[in-house]
Amino acid sequence: MTEELKEKQSEEYQFINEKIVPKRKKKWLKRLGTVGFVVCMAVIFGVVAHAAYLLSGDSLKKLLGVEDKRQEVELPKPTAPVRITLSPTPKPEKATETPTPETTAEPTTPVSLTVIPTKTPTQGAEETPEPTDVPEVTLEPTKDAEPTPDAEATPGGVPTPGLTDAPEPTNVPEVTPDAELTPEPTPIDTYLQIYDAIRKVAEEVSDAFVTVEAIEQGVDWFQEVYEKRTRTTGLVLGNDGVDLLILVGTEQFTGANAIDVFFGEAVIPGRIYSMDRDYGLAVIAVSLNNIPAELLEQITMGLFAEAGEIVTGTPVIALGAPNGYEGSMEFGMITSLGGTVPVTDGEVSYFTTNITEYPQGYGFVVNLEGKILGLITHNHKANPSDGIFTAISLDSIRGVIVKLLNNAESAYFGIKGQDIPKNLKQEYGLENGVYVREVENASPALAAGIKAGDILISVGGEAVDGIRGFSDLILERSIREIVQVKLLRKAEDGLREMMIEVSLTGKK
Repeated sequence: MTEELKEKQSEEYQFINEKIVPKRKKKWLKRLGTVGFVVCMAVIFGVVAHAAYLLSGDSLKKLLGVEDKRQEVELPKPTAPVRITLSPTPKPEKATETPTPETTAEPTTPVSLTVIPTKTPTQGAEETPEPTDVPEVTLEPTKDAEPTPDAEATPGGVPTPGLTDAPEPTNVPEVTPDAELTPEPTPIDTYLQIYDAIRKVAEEVSDAFVTVEAIEQGVDWFQEVYEKRTRTTGLVLGNDGVDLLILVGTEQFTGANAIDVFFGEAVIPGRIYSMDRDYGLAVIAVSLNNIPAELLEQITMGLFAEAGEIVTGTPVIALGAPNGYEGSMEFGMITSLGGTVPVTDGEVSYFTTNITEYPQGYGFVVNLEGKILGLITHNHKANPSDGIFTAISLDSIRGVIVKLLNNAESAYFGIKGQDIPKNLKQEYGLENGVYVREVENASPALAAGIKAGDILISVGGEAVDGIRGFSDLILERSIREIVQVKLLRKAEDGLREMMIEVSLTGKK
């Protein structure tokens, strides 16, 4: 009985012997923790490696024998213009036999021109009979035979004594029997000469142009791979000792997986070297090692015209693909200086022409001296849908282009402004400055407290000479630099002067 009772009691109190086991973690939480740890360690390692590279980058390059051969690229200043003069179109000459010079000085037969005097009869007067013996005036074909003094030229060439000496004619043109007179150019000839000269300018400048093809690949909604190829015209502006640098507009493409550059029939791969989306520009780099020496010798560099050469009425040539067809050419003249379009921390100047605008057209505009005036644009103008052929004045954004050629990151301030309106100048007696029209979100200007309607009058202690001068001042600054900005803000009692510190960042 005792044993049975014990067994019963052990079964009834069996739950007392159960042990408490800690709750097991789910497997996915464990894996997540492992991944997080690896990511944190990778970030720490990347930060340390980057800091070490920045601190010892130059020393490391010298130690490994790797030197940066890149040179700073600058846009050359325009030199004295070289004009192409109009010359008459050469005509094929008729084949004439060259007379063989005679060894003996024998008299040649003179060429006689008979001058017959005429007389208009007077009404009521008797007719005067015409003289029968009319003297002949003989012109010798060569200068060897000289007229004999006191002699009158006779048909036989024998001097007749006793006649009065006739005055020797002066400046008598020499008459050569085989000579041909060059006809005066007709208006059509002159017209053809003009277009021939224009064609020569286009041919000379075309050595600085290339075709750039952007290849974009992706997957559409139906999970099918697609490839999109877009072409535009590029302008060769120089090289930095490592790459050939080509300026293009980005209205045709905003990005690419690959870049091909066409130098005539030769196709060489390139890459996007730098880009500024605000100005719609990019620089394509092609390694000099990939360009054959004979091809490199044929490439010329484009030369910008100065702003003073962009004048209303100036004849211009549009090259590249102005009507959408590669290698096409359009001719016209500048019809207006257009205006300006505000962009971040600057502005873009543009001009218009009487050339027909094609929505698919692209390329550059040059003058008759072969200098580059502008880049064809469809977006950077007051009304993008006005149908007027418009080009960006490249000289007005020369500083931006130099930054792109050197792949230097531009400082970012974060406003859109304009020159001070005339009414504010008159009302407050202002001379120069920038009127802030808009402050961009998450910009250094907004963080510093600058507002729309403020008037910036100095940056870093330098006076602001309009929006163009403000843009140049910002381009000269470096990223993470703190600048002192003096501004005027409208208050109840007029304009109040303020000093604000702005910490510049890099463009996004």
